[in-house]
Amino acid sequence: MNIKQTLESLSIETNDSKLFSELQAMMKKNFTKTLGKKDKIISFYDENEMIQRKYFFKFITKIYNQTHKDELNIKFAEYTTIKLLYKQDNSLKITIFADIEFVGNEARFRFDRSNALFISYIAQKFKKSQIFINDDQNYLIIKISSANETSGFDELFDKSEHMSFCTYFRYDKDKFIKFKREANIQNSQKFVRRFSALADLFSEHFKTLECEQNSDFEGVRSKYLELVKIYHPDRHAQKSEKIKKEYREKFEKIQNAYESLKPYFKEQEIFVSA
Repeated sequence: MNIKQTLESLSIETNDSKLFSELQAMMKKNFTKTLGKKDKIISFYDENEMIQRKYFFKFITKIYNQTHKDELNIKFAEYTTIKLLYKQDNSLKITIFADIEFVGNEARFRFDRSNALFISYIAQKFKKSQIFINDDQNYLIIKISSANETSGFDELFDKSEHMSFCTYFRYDKDKFIKFKREANIQNSQKFVRRFSALADLFSEHFKTLECEQNSDFEGVRSKYLELVKIYHPDRHAQKSEKIKKEYREKFEKIQNAYESLKPYFKEQEIFVSA
């Protein structure tokens, strides 16, 4: 970590992606007048944030003194603009930044730029999972079907370099732990036996919503929203009475199916959280 100070600003430069991530998160959380992009963030002076700034520089000084022989002296830095920069060690390497969300049994990657090669590399690591990639090659969804597949995420996140890429993954660690835990529970024999039997009882409702019996709540909800939009009575007000009646009945059947499946998925949620 290198630090440069002028009368107007203090610049912090690092090639450690984890440190950059931590400092970036601190700045976004504690400083309101902040602008940034994938490898740079700037925070402008705000007199109402003096306490936060003092603690931030105390943290910076501690880290700096642990890795440098000379002690850091940054007097009056709290009154200046703070600049945080991420610098690659090797200019030949491409830096990949991705924000990751965990929703149900899906890991959703949103990349800062299009990169078909790196997305293809990840897809190869999850051959047994369902993969969805958008046309712009900057959004990837990995839908797992077994607990064994979660180990691939540990391998991916534990490394900061893959192939010729420097990788920087931003995600909530607690949500990742919860994601893996739920995957283990949902693939346990006890869970499968219990909810497979219940799903059989609701087979007609799944069929009405054009879903498989092993569909998750997000999949069912997505299909429900799609169908109610198609069959909503207001959309067919100008059609014949016969067609309006058929579509209204279909609409009501879809509504009933969705409402009937809600307790089923709520029971799954309670089972997993217990």
